[in-house]
Amino acid sequence: MLARATYKRGKVKGMSNRQLVQFLIFLGGLFSVFTLWQMQRKSDLIKKLPDHPGKETLVKRCTSCHDVSPILAKKLTREQWDKTILWMQKMQGMPPLDGDEKQVILDYLSRLPGKDANSL
Repeated sequence: MLARATYKRGKVKGMSNRQLVQFLIFLGGLFSVFTLWQMQRKSDLIKKLPDHPGKETLVKRCTSCHDVSPILAKKLTREQWDKTILWMQKMQGMPPLDGDEKQVILDYLSRLPGKDANSL
């Protein structure tokens, strides 16, 4: 049915209004399930971070744009993490870090053990 449906002047040809509403409700439900799955995955990955000082700051500032997979994937030196943060701010639009947030995050990151990305 959907493969034959075509859009023309505000109407979907080949679908009744009821079918269209049912399809849109289905899409909304599918989106909700996907969103819940992503939230659970993010939560599970955050649990893999060691409980060191600075974890909350890192989670608050870093996981708004990406999950923790790239953080856990490899061990970088403090200088490499610093360059990574500068690159994200310059090239990716990362907002400036407040006060001593950068030092707290760098302290946390430099304590992380190396991880293999495939183990996540």
